[in-house]
Amino acid sequence: MTVVAYTKCDKANEHKVSQDLLNSLLFDCFGEKAPKVLRTDMGRPYLENSNCDISVSHSGGIAAVAVSGISDFKGDCLKSGEKIIKFDASGRIGIDVEVIEGKKYSAAVTVAKHFFTESEQADVESADNKIDKFLDIWTEKECICKLKGVGISGIRQADTQNLEKSYRVFLKEIFLDGKEYKLCVLTQEF
Repeated sequence: MTVVAYTKCDKANEHKVSQDLLNSLLFDCFGEKAPKVLRTDMGRPYLENSNCDISVSHSGGIAAVAVSGISDFKGDCLKSGEKIIKFDASGRIGIDVEVIEGKKYSAAVTVAKHFFTESEQADVESADNKIDKFLDIWTEKECICKLKGVGISGIRQADTQNLEKSYRVFLKEIFLDGKEYKLCVLTQEF
């Protein structure tokens, strides 16, 4: 099972809140025997001596974390305002969350020209809701980079075409305190 937890937070505290949320989620899943969180040379978090995987994201006043490969989850350690999504998936994981409000199409086009493949750019151009399609692709690309542990430097090479052939994709719009966010989670069997 994969468990995703997310919560609203001040932009200035997004990193700390995401780490606290991850620690709460790990304690809930493993209790006192929660594995230690380590980082690769590229900064990708992982769990020491565990078959479970983790990923963290924060943006625009929201913090989100994901833990895959969970066999037991109670939800006892969650604080008020923290939300949970559970789904059947395991393996390597990547998560990204982006605020939808305030995204400008002109800025999205500039980003797409630098970081999207020609096919991905065409998908944005042909979409009825261009900002929504841009965010779908952007969050998927960030998830691929996080899952592979290559960092943001690999974003251009992270091709989202035929994504379902290589990954299990969970893409959802979530609402917290009247704000809309795009949440993407990718998993890939080890």
